[in-house]
Amino acid sequence: MAGKLRFDEPVDRTAGGLRAFLVHELYGYRRYWKGTVVVSTVTPLLYLLSLGLGLGSLVDSRGGAAQLGTSYLSYIAPALLAATGMQIAATESTFPVMAGFQWEKAYFAMHATPLTPRQILRGSMTWVAIRVATAAVVFYLVVAAFGAARTWQSVLSIPLATLGSVAFAAPIFLVAAAAQKDGVFNYIFRFVVTPMMLFAGTFYDISALPRIGQVIAWVTPLWHTNELVRAVSLGPLDLPTGIGRLSPAMWALHLGYLAVWLVVGYLLAARMFRKRLVT
Repeated sequence: MAGKLRFDEPVDRTAGGLRAFLVHELYGYRRYWKGTVVVSTVTPLLYLLSLGLGLGSLVDSRGGAAQLGTSYLSYIAPALLAATGMQIAATESTFPVMAGFQWEKAYFAMHATPLTPRQILRGSMTWVAIRVATAAVVFYLVVAAFGAARTWQSVLSIPLATLGSVAFAAPIFLVAAAAQKDGVFNYIFRFVVTPMMLFAGTFYDISALPRIGQVIAWVTPLWHTNELVRAVSLGPLDLPTGIGRLSPAMWALHLGYLAVWLVVGYLLAARMFRKRLVT
């Protein structure tokens, strides 16, 4: 049918190769999409049930809601969305990239076509953005069902979480392209992804950390993303505690920091992709 993408049609590479790459990913995704839908639905349910309602009821009953100016569920829901997006981005930018270079060598097959290393990288990063965005939509719907999406502006947490996740994943593409063994990914998940989720302001304000802990949190892209998603989710409520309130300068700082991660990570990863595919 004209105007619709069909898997049995020849791929049009005139769109800079991006469409060609995404068609390849969609072919593969058809085999496992059901599992990702289940995970994307169950994961927010478990997070919100255990931490939002379970731990949240305890926090709220001990005066936490009064100190936050809102329920603990509303406080952590946008940050959990951002943290989940980064976990998905980390997964999609590690093992699939190594598979493309070493196990399946799909990237070399792509490079034998008119696709360039930069086009392959941009396609991979776009696919990560799509995966994070779709998971964020599901997460947001679950959050809304729990009554934790208190403002219409909170829907903006989806593109902001996607931006933060892709920015975080950009330098991981570099590591995955350069790595010779997948053991390095264990270090990324154990010593970067998990600690970042625990100490970058997802569950509490980083002012509760010692000074060195706050400095480390400032460096992480997750803290900046958490500040942004809380700003759109709780800022419009104008809470007396000031949670979610950001000045224009802080908006610029957080967005600029994520942009630096994205651009620098992309440029370094593009150089490594070219090194692996061309030389």
